[in-house]
Amino acid sequence: MQYRVRINRSLEFIFDNLHRPISLAEAAEKSHFSSFHFHRIFSAYMGETLNDFVTRIRLERSANWLIIRPLATVTEIALEAGFSSSANFSKAFKLHFGLTPTQIRRASPAQRVTAGRIREKYGKDFNLKQLNQIREPNSSANERLAASPEIRIEQLASMSAYTPSEFVGYNVDEVGRAWDKLKALAGSLGVPVSQQRHFSICKDNPLITPLEKCRYEALLVLEQPRGVSDEFKCTSIPAGRYAVAKYVGELSGLFDFYMAIYLHWLPDSGYEPDDYPLMERYLNDARVDGYAEIEVYIKLIE
Repeated sequence: MQYRVRINRSLEFIFDNLHRPISLAEAAEKSHFSSFHFHRIFSAYMGETLNDFVTRIRLERSANWLIIRPLATVTEIALEAGFSSSANFSKAFKLHFGLTPTQIRRASPAQRVTAGRIREKYGKDFNLKQLNQIREPNSSANERLAASPEIRIEQLASMSAYTPSEFVGYNVDEVGRAWDKLKALAGSLGVPVSQQRHFSICKDNPLITPLEKCRYEALLVLEQPRGVSDEFKCTSIPAGRYAVAKYVGELSGLFDFYMAIYLHWLPDSGYEPDDYPLMERYLNDARVDGYAEIEVYIKLIE
């Protein structure tokens, strides 16, 4: 079995248990490596140690929550993210991002943070100017949202899907290769194009996460999962209630559209977002001309 497939099993365990302490031995056991070898193999594949990876993911998750959950206290977010106290959380947050959790909510419109480990390790500024521009009621993203079809609430049943086992980032070439693999898989399984349903999961916010660390999952939904090679893994889209918005336009405006939903529509909707990542359903192939028709799915707390 490929090392990447085994590491993926550990990653799934990590993401399911971020709310509690995760030991090296536990993570290693999921991929059937010794702790000694797992430490080195994980670092080689992920470009960071297990501890650094877990801490970064917890901090990035909490930064997103600070933005999209304005009613949650810093302490509530700290504990949900897996930190033992709000004091420890605030210290780690300031060290990584260069500003405190409170400052991210009260940032001045032009603030650009050039401190913290995110700058030191990845050369990324924590740019709050873009975030604050989207927060403005008359922002172009909010105007586009207002002009879009009404957001609907949809109840989805659980769906099985295949995704490539290899890491896919927010890179046009990587994303394109992932979809080419899935389309070839669908063809080999005899699934007609008209019956193929394509979703993607955007697991990271590029406003917060360094671009090279952002994770993207291309998904081919199949009603009846079948055995395939280790080149793919079987996953599932969880059942639940989703807010569904339709975006039509250039790909360059997609991220701001997402954030406008979180910052403008959700607070007044009476709904709260679940922790499940944002999901997209593609209605066309944007690679043809850069023009996208996409349904955006945001899972809601029930």
